[in-house]
Amino acid sequence: MDKIKFKKLGKKHFVLNGTVVIGNLPADMRAYVLTWKRVGSSFMEQPYACIKNQDACELFLKDTYLVPYLLNSSNIPYKCPIPKGTYEVNNFYLKPNNLPSVIPHGDWKFTFQWRKNNDTLFSITYFAEIVPVY
Repeated sequence: MDKIKFKKLGKKHFVLNGTVVIGNLPADMRAYVLTWKRVGSSFMEQPYACIKNQDACELFLKDTYLVPYLLNSSNIPYKCPIPKGTYEVNNFYLKPNNLPSVIPHGDWKFTFQWRKNNDTLFSITYFAEIVPVY
């Protein structure tokens, strides 16, 4: 990813903008979504909210929480593996109402990875605060 930046649009409204450069990705990648919740002054892994060693293309093509908003905010194609190329992300925003309501409120750390064998092909970590939506 190149020049990906958060932009503040309101008091608590941030969007993601930038350029994503994707190389040759294999069709047999595995997906990992690792989660940690802040407990006191540290983050504790939350295995009930993790995805480990799932077919990455299947997850990408069936996801309803993140991928539809990414596709609406970018020129990334709805294909997997994503073809080699340079893609633009403009004002990507994940709507809180579309997240599972069972996620406990608080500070979270999320890492998304695509792997093949023991090699990490893609990884992004972000921190978020989950708050009630009224």
